[in-house]
Amino acid sequence: MSYVIVPISLGGSLNRGIFYPPIQEKTSLELIPSMIENYNVHRGHVDEVAFFHGGTVSPQAIALISGYKWRLSVHPLDCMRADAIRYIDWGITAIELEAFSLCDDVLSGIKAGYSLNYLSQQLSFFKEKGVRVGMVLSPGMFRSSFEHCVRTVQICIDLGVSFVRLYPVCVYKNTKLEDWWKEGRYTPLNLSETVTILREMMDRLSAAKIEVIRVGRHDAHDGFMESVAGPKHSNLRGLVENRRFFDKIAAQLCAQGDDIQRIVVHPKDVSLAKGIQGDTIRLLRARLDRELVLEVDELVPRGEVWTKKKQ
Repeated sequence: MSYVIVPISLGGSLNRGIFYPPIQEKTSLELIPSMIENYNVHRGHVDEVAFFHGGTVSPQAIALISGYKWRLSVHPLDCMRADAIRYIDWGITAIELEAFSLCDDVLSGIKAGYSLNYLSQQLSFFKEKGVRVGMVLSPGMFRSSFEHCVRTVQICIDLGVSFVRLYPVCVYKNTKLEDWWKEGRYTPLNLSETVTILREMMDRLSAAKIEVIRVGRHDAHDGFMESVAGPKHSNLRGLVENRRFFDKIAAQLCAQGDDIQRIVVHPKDVSLAKGIQGDTIRLLRARLDRELVLEVDELVPRGEVWTKKKQ
């Protein structure tokens, strides 16, 4: 049975920084009960209510979701200690801090208004109360580098973050960042650079058993958060996962002799092993100058690769 979440927009934070789009209309209080009812009718049940585009959550909204678990994605400056205490009292189960980076030099460059120390205190407070804490991270920030992204991931690991969203920076309309982009003061990552950085971040997060719950953000259908530049792709996570799987296969084959020609994966990993447009095997054949075949075997654990000699 799928996990069903009802999304409730808070309209956005007044602490917008340099790259957030303008405030949008938030979900009205009158609409919340009907949204929950609609999900119950059409999806069969509701597991959780998620407030996003925070902003702060009102007691009136909490009263309307009584009996349901709830979570919040919030700008760090919209979650002061008094807000945090209220959220604990109201039974919050998970919070996502839209931190973007955990490097102070990057945070000062985007005029974030908060520091790593501030974020660490927020995270510690919620963790002590038994709340799962996640981070929204955005590679490609102004004055950010590959090394900054790696350092941010390591800080997440050290702090004991529960989960992460990876949203590479895109330039959105009607933002300060759009002005900087037009003036030549800011250049977003291209798609290739983005995949390389995300691959490294995801490898490290995976090794630390930190779940990456989403990769990439899509433009809203209503025009809110319409991007004009940056690494947009309909399946960014798929690109990264294919790169990770390609590198895993290549590393094993390169460490073995030329008589290793059979690549064996779990049936559910076939699409990853084949790659985008089935180019993985072709690229490996060209790189290694050997004949290769792809096979499936349910005995192979998901995510792993077995290699065998030619039959």
